[in-house]
Amino acid sequence: MEFLKGIATGSIALCLVFGLSLQVAQAANVGETVLVDVTGAAKNWESGTVIRKDAKGYTIRMLGVGEHKGEYQVPEHYIFGYHKNPPAANPPAPDPTNHSPSGSVKVGEMVLADVTGAAKNWETGKIISVDATGYTIEMLGVGQHKGQFRIPEHYIHGYHKTPPPPVATARQPEVVPNPPEPAAKPPVVTPPPVAIVPATAVSGSKNLSGLYLRHEQVFMGTSLSYREDHYLFFTDGRFYHGVPPEGPSNFNWAKEQRAHPELCGQYGINGNTITLSYGGRAPFTWPLKVTGADQMEMNMAPTVKVERFGANARISGNYQRGTTFSARYSQTGAPTVTAAGTYIFDSNGNVSRDNLGAADGDTKVTGVTVAVRQANQGTYSISGNDMTLNLGGQTLRCTVYPIYERGNTQLPVRISIDGALYERKK
Repeated sequence: MEFLKGIATGSIALCLVFGLSLQVAQAANVGETVLVDVTGAAKNWESGTVIRKDAKGYTIRMLGVGEHKGEYQVPEHYIFGYHKNPPAANPPAPDPTNHSPSGSVKVGEMVLADVTGAAKNWETGKIISVDATGYTIEMLGVGQHKGQFRIPEHYIHGYHKTPPPPVATARQPEVVPNPPEPAAKPPVVTPPPVAIVPATAVSGSKNLSGLYLRHEQVFMGTSLSYREDHYLFFTDGRFYHGVPPEGPSNFNWAKEQRAHPELCGQYGINGNTITLSYGGRAPFTWPLKVTGADQMEMNMAPTVKVERFGANARISGNYQRGTTFSARYSQTGAPTVTAAGTYIFDSNGNVSRDNLGAADGDTKVTGVTVAVRQANQGTYSISGNDMTLNLGGQTLRCTVYPIYERGNTQLPVRISIDGALYERKK
């Protein structure tokens, strides 16, 4: 757990991951904890986990820290970080003859580009000049290409989804003296949703058991892309990708496989590799390196088994959290805190909770009006990685694990509740 302590205190090791191809996450990913205002007002930000995304938007499971609990279908601009640019009602038509760069990419900037135009093999390069016809980029030679290349803007990652349309050649209009009557359109039949087939079994050993936390980091240019993934492994070869709803002991595999088959899978370990099979997707294999008891590297990312509380455990103290809304950390500034909450536990099993719209602390607070909601009081119980909270007339079952300082395994300096980290205040 020494790695968890380093990550939680800000001592993040930079893992430089380079290869012939590099994938960069777009927007919020499944399993990611985000801030969302399910009302669309962009004021009352609450924590939730992305459990599905499709053409309609995102399905968010709210953590119940604020006013909302359960699952909500929201568009992307309901999520903090994407709320400043909601989709325009009547976007202007593009000019098909204007192929000049937008000016968003500057000279000297490090970017990802596919110089072949296939938008598949992204490699790192540096912009050395820009004009009305495109960009000159110097490839660093980390992948297949090295040297200078002349490319249009849509060869650069982030601008590749909308390449300029071809300019249609002018032609003389056809004169139809007597146009035929249009044929009747057939009725539109909406096909039923395609059911996701459960993941197939994978050969190999299945000796993993319990909840693991994986830290993935990719350094690109002047920023660090960082994300945390939870995996609940079973010794029969099953695994769940995410924080277990209602805690590991109350986890209902059949229920989750019906509701979210894309998060339920099968695994198998063969030598120094682990193969993961998800429902509806082809299996894939990652390198696996065991680094210690309950510690390993999955696809070069540190992965550790989380700590457990004892049976009928008790904690005491004031635990607060600040939620960072982005997985990208700049070298020049601290993450922005946009929401915070406080749990106050005592050794008699009592707990109270305050929720804040924003909080002062070691990081900067921007863009959110401070709003204190009324505190809830109740009781709690903890056993292993399961916590039950009885607050405000509701019973909440959560996944919980402690993070201890060296030499003190009695009182955790931090606790994770449903994937959100809370720090003990002295």
